Amino acid sequence: LVDFENFPGVNREHVEIILNKKGRGAGYCRNIGLDKVKGVWVTFADADDVFETDALNKCMNRYMTEKKDVVYLNAELVDAQTMESKPDFPYTIHINSGGVLDQEWIRYGFTNPWAKFVKNSFIKTYNIRFDETIAGNDVMFSLLCGYYAQDIVVDTTVIYYWLLRRSGNITSNISKEAIMDKFDVAVRKNCFIYSKNIKSCYRVNLYKAFMRTFHMIGMSYFKAFFVITKKTTPRYVLADLCLFI
Repeated sequence: LVDFENFPGVNREHVEIILNKKGRGAGYCRNIGLDKVKGVWVTFADADDVFETDALNKCMNRYMTEKKDVVYLNAELVDAQTMESKPDFPYTIHINSGGVLDQEWIRYGFTNPWAKFVKNSFIKTYNIRFDETIAGNDVMFSLLCGYYAQDIVVDTTVIYYWLLRRSGNITSNISKEAIMDKFDVAVRKNCFIYSKNIKSCYRVNLYKAFMRTFHMIGMSYFKAFFVITKKTTPRYVLADLCLFI
């Protein structure tokens, strides 16, 4: 149970704790936070991850007056039990490489909201919000930030540790409602990418991502095929199916 009366940080100077007792998921809570923002920059964290606080503070001071829309900073994928860093984490690879295509991947291929500073005025200008879903609430937020940001900074400083747990986080949630939320978000991501002429390599292959998962939640393969085909842009159906098979 959450001790609302003695919540950590509740009496800390310059900190406002907003306690949401309605539930409704991380996206709903993050949107409440966006409505309360008073500062120039916004940054995010998942509840079960940690910041590299010294690096975070230095980067906050470094970019306090930065004019860019988004500052992309570094993160490491870390085993929560051994605290060993995973060297094959794609985000770390791309941000350290720093090429033009790497920056493109950072904009469109990375769907987590953390390890970045996003200008508050930029968020408000484009009315960028989180989906209020059980799962996948951050995918469209990250994609829209990447698409609409006119100027970005890519900084290799590690400010965030994504703690990899074997079970118990929302990423591993396989409930029917969570899976259908993830599917709906993936469909909208594909539609946005198609409508904005973003490279098709950033699309989600719905057959690969959901065919077997749908079967796990009780859907027949025939029905899964029908549902996915209906939501796949016709020009990609054959190519996506070939990659799945």
